[in-house]
Amino acid sequence: MSFYPGIWPEPTVAGRLELPSLIMLTVATSWMVHGIGSQDPDAARDDFRRMIRLGRLMLQDDASAMQGVIGMWIVRHGLEALYDRALRDGNRREQMLIALALLDRERAYDWERGRLDQLRLPGHLDVRDASARLGISEDVMDLLEGALTQSTVRRWKLGALRSLQVAVLRGDPASASRAATLLQSAAGDADAMIASAARRALAGERARDVVFEMFATRRDMLEARERTRPAGASR
Repeated sequence: MSFYPGIWPEPTVAGRLELPSLIMLTVATSWMVHGIGSQDPDAARDDFRRMIRLGRLMLQDDASAMQGVIGMWIVRHGLEALYDRALRDGNRREQMLIALALLDRERAYDWERGRLDQLRLPGHLDVRDASARLGISEDVMDLLEGALTQSTVRRWKLGALRSLQVAVLRGDPASASRAATLLQSAAGDADAMIASAARRALAGERARDVVFEMFATRRDMLEARERTRPAGASR
């Protein structure tokens, strides 16, 4: 398994947060570009299949929702590159099999995205008004509790924890109290990653950012960018 920096260089991450999932994206892209440029059909297929295996491994690792998204991306582009190679070689049988795999991936992606969307708190919250509170129905709280206590999928649990943290910070009193109880329970979870995330949520880590990311409008984002723009910087 080789990385090809001469074909797709690794980005400079000095002074910035280095995300392992993004590094895997870079490695997978190097394989794709290397395979596309290869004159050897078997070597090209090896590169594309390597991409698909890496994407599947990232999905199985289940460390975060972002890792799942990147894993899906790698699988899709590996399959598409494999399909283009089969088309180039005139291999109709291989094209048909890859097309079925692509259809299956799209269905899995849509289902995953729908599930993660369900774990977001519905409604609108004015992030500029610190006193604003979000009314959260019992059905939504039941859904979050079920994802946290009954699901075996870690990224869904992490998504539920994120919404519960927002509920503690900006939810109505009843929802905030229930969310805090669920976070306290999750802080003792057998999964060290879930327990750690719950403790950080209880401690208020990234509190403002979590609320902003979930409810900020485009106007809020533009205003935030203006506030952080260095003096004299061009628009």
